[in-house]
Amino acid sequence: MNQFLIPSPTIPKPPNLQLEGDEANHALKVLRLREGDPCLVTDGKGFQARCSVGDVYQSALTLRVDEIMNIQPRSPEITIALGLLKKRDRIEWALEKCTELGAAGLWLVHMDHSERSVVKLERAQAVVESALKQSKGAFMPDLRTFQSLDDVLKPNELASFGRVVLADETVSGESFGGKKIANDAGVESKGVNRHPTTRSSANPSRILVIIGPEGGISARERELLDVLSVDPIPRMETISLGSNRLRAETAAISALLHLQLAPH
Repeated sequence: MNQFLIPSPTIPKPPNLQLEGDEANHALKVLRLREGDPCLVTDGKGFQARCSVGDVYQSALTLRVDEIMNIQPRSPEITIALGLLKKRDRIEWALEKCTELGAAGLWLVHMDHSERSVVKLERAQAVVESALKQSKGAFMPDLRTFQSLDDVLKPNELASFGRVVLADETVSGESFGGKKIANDAGVESKGVNRHPTTRSSANPSRILVIIGPEGGISARERELLDVLSVDPIPRMETISLGSNRLRAETAAISALLHLQLAPH
């Protein structure tokens, strides 16, 4: 069953939706949908409905809403902050797979070791939208770009996160802020406060995961994280992704799955 992306709907009575523009063109000319064919629609904000094709026009479709589904956001809500990679196809592969797996946010960050300085946000958004439709998800990831890791770590960006996690291949070595503390989820907390108080706006189920580009996190960026690690809000942690050396895009997927499946 195919899924289409629509603007946030106002359901009339009887419940019908209009499919127009590129989505209608794809449905009519590529998928060749006909009256009675089933499909899904979503607005990417949690609305999802099972529909069947009603009236078919030259450049639009009427969809009969058969069932509106109650879709809840995935918990924990994980945002991946990925350092810009040199090759565009690897960035797009990471965006596609993380969307399919239900990432709440995808932040592309120009880090110190990034060999690429810009990314076409419109193209990246198209990749994310296609992956959302293919995977039949109901929540569009928050896709953003940042000029530096400094911008990601600003207080206003971190305010709603309960945890910040660095996927670090050097986790077995020295940790930021001194002694590493193992917690129940199998990750290592950095800092002196194991049970920090939380801001009223911070959500403990919202996690920001930082993945460096080729070349990893720079010494300057590690100093930024070192400062963050002594501030108990949000909690700063490192996570090991195993003994194998992973490409950055593989690390993003591995970290996302690890945290989704870990007890919380």
